[in-house]
Amino acid sequence: MGAATVNAKGQILSLEVIIAFSFFLAAMLIFLASWNSMFAAYYREAAMRQMETSLVGISDMLVMSPGEPADWEFSALENASSFGLAASRNSLSLQKLSALQSLNSSYDKVREGMGAGASQLYIAVKGENGGVIYSFGNPYDPIDPDIYSVSADRLALLDGQLVKVTVQVWRKK
Repeated sequence: MGAATVNAKGQILSLEVIIAFSFFLAAMLIFLASWNSMFAAYYREAAMRQMETSLVGISDMLVMSPGEPADWEFSALENASSFGLAASRNSLSLQKLSALQSLNSSYDKVREGMGAGASQLYIAVKGENGGVIYSFGNPYDPIDPDIYSVSADRLALLDGQLVKVTVQVWRKK
């Protein structure tokens, strides 16, 4: 017999390729899961910042501004571009509070006019005993775990009496 012949066969799939592909696939799955988690956290944080910005603007407008126009409570809803409640700085107007409370039927239009954006809005004016004197909007369910919310309390005068204006801005997750 002469020279030994080697019968070499090409392997299409080797154990090393399967192991390398498994590591690559695992790394991709970990990367995608991390990416999704970071994106969701960024979205939640951006939504909270937007709600906080809206909250500050709305609470300032309510107790410091008469609204635009200043006599919006006597004109058509379409003519109002902001809904301030102040007769003067930190002193609320009974007529404006009554007018705002009567606008609950036009909630979405007023909410957007106040700058709440996609968030829901609840405003309550509470007397010294904590009871609600006037309210506007939709209060959120504090037990519901699927709600993001921010709130602020502002002090103001109403007919010479100290009241607390509570503003809540909230949305579903």
